[in-house]
Formats: sequence, structure tokens, C-alpha cells
Amino acid sequence: MGAKENKGPGMTAASIVLTVIAVVIFLVRAYSQRLVNGGFSLDEIFLSVGLILTIGLCIETCLCFYWGAGRHMEDILLTDSNPLINLRKYWIAGYASVVTWAVAMFAIKLSLLSLYKRIFLVQNTVRRWFRVFVYAVMLYVICSSIAIIFSYIFICTPISHWWTQANAAVGKPVPKGDCPNLVPRGIACTALNIVSDLLTFSLGISGLWTLQMDRQRKFMVGGILAMGSACCIVSIVRLPMLLNATFSNDPTWSNANSLLIGVLEGATGVISASLPGLAPLVRRWQRSVQARKGTSSDSEAGPSQKYPNRADTYSHKTSASIGIQGLSGRYIPMDDMNSDQSTHLDTTPLSPTQQDRNFR
Repeated sequence: MGAKENKGPGMTAASIVLTVIAVVIFLVRAYSQRLVNGGFSLDEIFLSVGLILTIGLCIETCLCFYWGAGRHMEDILLTDSNPLINLRKYWIAGYASVVTWAVAMFAIKLSLLSLYKRIFLVQNTVRRWFRVFVYAVMLYVICSSIAIIFSYIFICTPISHWWTQANAAVGKPVPKGDCPNLVPRGIACTALNIVSDLLTFSLGISGLWTLQMDRQRKFMVGGILAMGSACCIVSIVRLPMLLNATFSNDPTWSNANSLLIGVLEGATGVISASLPGLAPLVRRWQRSVQARKGTSSDSEAGPSQKYPNRADTYSHKTSASIGIQGLSGRYIPMDDMNSDQSTHLDTTPLSPTQQDRNFR
């Protein structure tokens, strides 16, 4: 029954596809940022580190599937020529993947927090409670992520005991060691990760509503930020899978789903952190579409229909230059939300003449 079952090839392909999608979206984001910013911001650096670690996580997960994950333990013991070597490699790759996942998620969250700080704290009129909230969330994410990373690094004493337990599967003595409190440790790390995901998401949404922009654009940007909550959902789904693998007598089979979910969480994190940076490319595409429509309508319309009245001309200008109105009266185009120019905004209040010009 179990000897013919192997989830490895399918899950390996799924892991690669998820990672490739994350890489493509990251590259599109990088191109979008080059349209408005020649340098590299701190959030881009953190996201680049997160992407590299996610690629490493994918490689380690594929090695887990190659060395036994997705197959029944009975199948490995009966058909492999040297099952102990393969099982040890499987546990080593699994250990590396857990640590890499924790560091990757830390880097991705730092990228999002750096982006939020750059966008929401550029004005002197930001309310004190929100500024305190931003730094409190950053402190919690940093402390909780470091705790999770070290908890997984030192999961066993000595660390090698994590993979030398494979000796028991082939009837060989297991070297002395201990992996204490695996279940409480896993639950605590998952809970810390979920809370940090929720705080990061709530920070983005609450910061969005501090900006003066039209409601339709707020809902659009809010929808993009809401995709970041997918990481939280994935973490919740992953917890029972980890507990099931911990108590299972067939760990190579039971742990396959949680390995794939780990790659999914890393790829989803990179994608959600990349989406806000696509705004310049989207605006460029919108302008090109509007230009083509304008050229087409001008060629079809007669001389008396091109400019029917002055009000239409002003309304066209207004709709083509929608941006974010800062609290101090400084106009912030959407392109500048993801450029270093947003850190050097002029917070000088507009004169009555400038206000009248912007209104028109």
C-alpha cells in the first residue's frame, strides 16, 4: 500500500514553481523601482536577503523530498540501498530548512517595516501614538524573530542529535542527546510568528488611513496590503501539520505537507512585500493607456469636439495627477511612495496661491 506512494516529485515541482513566481514578481518590482529611484532603499535590501533565503529554503526542501520526504518510512527502509545515510541527510536538510525559513521570514518582515517607516513617518505632523505604535511593532518583530531563530538553531542538545535519531529507524544505538519540549516550542514559535504577522498587517492598514487620499485609492492600496495577511493564514494552517509530524510514526510521510507550506509561506512573504513597490510601473502603464485612448479619441473627434469646454480640460488634468495629499499640505505622487525622495519631503505649508493652483 504505502510502498507505491510518493508525494515527493509533485511537491518538489510545486516548491520550484512557487519560488519562481516569487523571483519573477521581485524582478518586476526591482524594475518598477528603477523608474523612480536610482539607488537601493533599506526595504529593498532586506527583501533581497529574504528572496535569497527563500531560494535557499526551496533548495533545502527539494533535497528533503529527494532524500525521503513524501515517502513512507517503510518504503525507505525496504527499498533504499543505504536507508540510514538517506534518513540522516533528510533530517539535516530538514533542520537547515527550518532555520532558513525563520531567518527568511525575519528579513521579509524587516523589509515591510522599513517600507512602512519610510512612507508613514516622513511627515512631522504624524500623531505621536502612531509613531510609538510603529516603533513598538518593530521592536516586537525583531525580538520575537530572534527568539524563534535561536529556538530552532538550538532545538536539540547537542544539535547533531536532531539527525542522529535516524539510527533508531534501522535498529542502531542513538548517541546521547535530547530535544526537549518540541511541542511547546513549536506552538510558542508559531504563536509568536502569527502575532508578528498580525501586527505588521495592522500597522500597514492603520498607517494607510493616516494619509489623505481618496477613498477608492485607499481601498485599492489596502487590498494590496491585505495580501500580506496570507502569511498569517499560512502560519495557522502549518501548525497542525507540524504537530501531526511530531507525533507521527511515519515522519517522512507526515512532514511532507509542512515542508511545502514552509516554501509557500516564504514565497508569499516575498510576493506580498513586493506588491507595494509595483505602483510606479502600474502608473506608467495607466498613463500609456490614457495616452493611447486620448490619441484615438482625438483622431476620431472633429475640431469642435476635441476641447468642448475649459472645465473638461481641468478635470482631465486633475484625474491624471492623483496622488497622496500629505497632512502638512505636501503633494506626494504615488511614484514617490517607493522612492528615496519620500524621505526628503518638503513639509512647508503651501501658500494660498499654491493651494489654489493645486485645487485647480
